[in-house]
Amino acid sequence: MWINRSPALVEGPVDTLPILESESPPSPSPLEGEGWVGGVLLQEIKGLIMKKLYEYICKGEIFVIKVFLVFLVGLVFTAAATRYAGYPINWSVDMAVCLFAWCTFLGGDVAMRNNKLMSVDFLISKLPEKNKNFIEIINLFIILIFLAALIGFGAWLSYTTRFRAFQGIPGFSYTWVTLSVPIAAILMVITTILKIRDKLQKR
Repeated sequence: MWINRSPALVEGPVDTLPILESESPPSPSPLEGEGWVGGVLLQEIKGLIMKKLYEYICKGEIFVIKVFLVFLVGLVFTAAATRYAGYPINWSVDMAVCLFAWCTFLGGDVAMRNNKLMSVDFLISKLPEKNKNFIEIINLFIILIFLAALIGFGAWLSYTTRFRAFQGIPGFSYTWVTLSVPIAAILMVITTILKIRDKLQKR
């Protein structure tokens, strides 16, 4: 607030001059915008946490595949040796099927994430980069629709086979095999969405 008593503006005795009051504009607070900055930092922290979590999931997925593959090879070799010796392992085939299913579907996600899946790009490779990127995005959306259907049917198959057991392993439900379909499909959906995001950022 300021008081103007300048005689140049109003004639008359200084003591009888009217007091002119004016409110100065409020000074910006040093904390102004702190909420916006805090929100941005919070979003960055969440993004880093999700990225780190996804990296751990990918590493765990590769570790599970390696372990299952080692057990699969060792089990098949041991079963063949014991069968040749006249002491077959009855549950070896059923367990090998279970391990093979998980290795197959989880390995599909790893191959997709590293662009190692088989593809025919004879015609697409001859197109300009912009058109090639557009066709790849359409292809990824088609894959996404297929994976969504795979999750639904895989979950239903896992539910309907919950009471089915292996012949060689009576207490082992067949659901442990069919669960590999929806779980791997969910991981592939995440991979596909990340690929779509990367393609859209290049446009």
